[in-house]
Amino acid sequence: MKTGKITNSVISRSVLKNIKPAKNSLAVKPSIGADASVLENGIVIASDSGFEPVYTASNNIYARGGRPQYIQCCVNLAQDMREIRLKEIMQKISADCAQLGLVVSGGHTQVEAGNTRAVVAVTAVGFTENVKEPHAVGSNMAKPGDDIIMTKCIGIGGVQYIINNNREKILEKYVEDVVKRAYGNRSDLSIAKEACIAIENGAVSLHDMSQGGVYAALWDMAEASGTGLLVDFRAIAVRQEIIEICEIFDINPYELNSCGSLLITSSDSERIIKALAEEGIDACVIGKVTDGNDKIINNLDEVRFLDKPVQDEIYRLQEMQSETTAE
Repeated sequence: MKTGKITNSVISRSVLKNIKPAKNSLAVKPSIGADASVLENGIVIASDSGFEPVYTASNNIYARGGRPQYIQCCVNLAQDMREIRLKEIMQKISADCAQLGLVVSGGHTQVEAGNTRAVVAVTAVGFTENVKEPHAVGSNMAKPGDDIIMTKCIGIGGVQYIINNNREKILEKYVEDVVKRAYGNRSDLSIAKEACIAIENGAVSLHDMSQGGVYAALWDMAEASGTGLLVDFRAIAVRQEIIEICEIFDINPYELNSCGSLLITSSDSERIIKALAEEGIDACVIGKVTDGNDKIINNLDEVRFLDKPVQDEIYRLQEMQSETTAE
């Protein structure tokens, strides 16, 4: 299998079919597009082991109408790694938690034979404010006729990773100011503010964008809701600086990790976009939820059907760079 997130077909076939939750134990059962589990008592749990696990796991909880409070972290190291690497990992986790107001409540660390890099897995735990109806918000609530709103822009999480690991190469082509504008801020990775504002203004369908980028997020939201979609490609917001950096590495920004962006569907998009703007958060309508199963992307006269999510571009970049190093 390819590195990165397992495909939806494999998840359905080999993961979800083998999960049998106890009766009445879950308000929301595991499914494609449901990145956080919701218990009957309003506790929300989400896990991630990608490039920004603290932010991604927390964002999954916010997109479920919850507020994360604690994280558990599991760190698996390679045998040739020194202790300083573990310190660096924990310093980053602590800094991310401080930014988000989270408490590290525990975890596990070990060295794994055969590991070639450190693997960090994070589980976030939070609570919904609506304990009586804890399943009221989620990625499976989109309804035909709703507008599809996207906050911020695509590629936020992915471009930060690319810059962190390839800054010298990027600076050979672009000046530092371009790099800074593409990178933005670490706080851009959180959807906490926009998720709360959207819910306060009537949104019930939210889905955070992370691995696989905007295309994967759109697919997962439609699959979770049993709907189709019609998206205007030109309306999808992206920073020009992100496109320019992606071009250096032949990366598709629409399939690049977009941790920090949020998809929202609503019948009153104007109200939500106005509320977000008042708090300094960019958002725009990029399409409509439709009846049926067709997931269509329009780009002027070009019409294409959205494909199933593919490997995130970060993993493809890693593989290409590993092959180059090996040669």
